[in-house]
Amino acid sequence: ILKDIKPFFRKNIEETNQKKQELQNAFEDAWNKKYKKINIVSKEKNKIFANKIFDTLYNKGVIELVQELENKPFDITINLLKKNIAEARNLNSFCTITTANNFIQQEFNTVKDVDKEVLIPLLQSFVFQNIKYDPDITEKERQTTLSKISATKGMIEIGERIISRGDIITADKYQVLLSLKT
Repeated sequence: ILKDIKPFFRKNIEETNQKKQELQNAFEDAWNKKYKKINIVSKEKNKIFANKIFDTLYNKGVIELVQELENKPFDITINLLKKNIAEARNLNSFCTITTANNFIQQEFNTVKDVDKEVLIPLLQSFVFQNIKYDPDITEKERQTTLSKISATKGMIEIGERIISRGDIITADKYQVLLSLKT
């Protein structure tokens, strides 16, 4: 039963917004360092492209790979919490750090007239996990599930015969005997 519990993760919107602002500032610094104040049209095009990649990546989400996910297939379902509302999502719908970096590289294969030297290292330096494991909610769900499990199976009435001498003890009868032991 416990193996069927889907781990809970949270999307960290505040950190994503903070990182986006930091990316904006870092872009300005990197661009001005390389081009000074020239190339304003090209600067805006590059800035828009960098923002598009960042937004696409973090709307999808970069997931934190934790022990809960070890040795599990990438098509398992997890619970994603957004403002305390859980949404079931497949693990493969998220990026990892590695797939996020690959995504950034691939996006630059589709465009021309952007400064790859500035943007690729800049964007890759801002790759972070915005989908974080929530151990507290996951454990709470485990405890709730465990508390719903009955310690006994079935019900025995007072005076009801469970087994007679010489009867064969089946798995069900043995379980009833064990439950009476406690």
